[in-house]
Amino acid sequence: MITEPPATAFGPPDRIWAVIICYRAAQDTVASLARALISQVARVLVIDNDASQSTLAALQVERVTYVPMASNLGTAAAMNRAWQMALPEDIEFLICFDQDSVVTSNLVSSLGLRWEQLKRDGYSPGAVGPAWEDARTHRVLRALKPAGWRRQRIDADTADFVEVDHLITSGCLVHRDTWLNTGPFDEGLFLDYVDIEWSLRARNCGFHFYVTRDAKMQHAIGDSVISIFGRSLWIHQPIRQYLLVRNHLLLWRRPYIALSWKCRDAVQVAMKASLVFALRGPRWQRLLWIMRGVWDGLRGRSGPIM
Repeated sequence: MITEPPATAFGPPDRIWAVIICYRAAQDTVASLARALISQVARVLVIDNDASQSTLAALQVERVTYVPMASNLGTAAAMNRAWQMALPEDIEFLICFDQDSVVTSNLVSSLGLRWEQLKRDGYSPGAVGPAWEDARTHRVLRALKPAGWRRQRIDADTADFVEVDHLITSGCLVHRDTWLNTGPFDEGLFLDYVDIEWSLRARNCGFHFYVTRDAKMQHAIGDSVISIFGRSLWIHQPIRQYLLVRNHLLLWRRPYIALSWKCRDAVQVAMKASLVFALRGPRWQRLLWIMRGVWDGLRGRSGPIM
């Protein structure tokens, strides 16, 4: 269970909007998250990637704006739409959430205070994220530090803040200058590794990403999680294996991503795909999606699953 740090204040709340990205979400779940956020920000955008059969339009929460998408255009398109709405309103920060995230009452304030402290101390923060706790295992997820040819993992709650390789979308507080200088999220990736690609691109532009233990939130990755060799392995539906593998290969084509990162990533994706194939069925269905992902990744195909 997450424990809230002491309450603090972070500037005027009209500087920040929150974004909840939804796909076939339960109305009560989204409403609960929106109510938890609205006291911390000026406005909450609920961006619906499945508006055709959604009940989210009926949300009755003050200062919550429902934004239906034309179809399921993915996480990247939803975040880009949020920035396109926020920038004309002179919003300084956006913080995005998945529909199943669980937040504390001062999450946004804690992240904002850390961002301001980093800025005052001479750092170049592009975004700041919380220490994430898996909602099923209640384990704080380990952070990945930038570290050349080897992956250096560190417990996110062992220091006031730690620089990380990337931040996941949910709970990530992004400054407008980061988005404007880095450019929009890559809609061709659709869903998986959108946050990783954008983080690496932003780091190439001179920004840095940090996790702070002052802020904590619960989040669930994948459909289930298993522990193996003391590490968490997240299990997705077989069709998601396609995106997971394809988008890895698409990232390896990017010239601004270091060779050392690509080599480490190749080892990781091979190990994860092998473990998921060995431990969770239906194995042949997973294998077919993995093979298709490899083929489309090698030929540079992007976009939604067709």
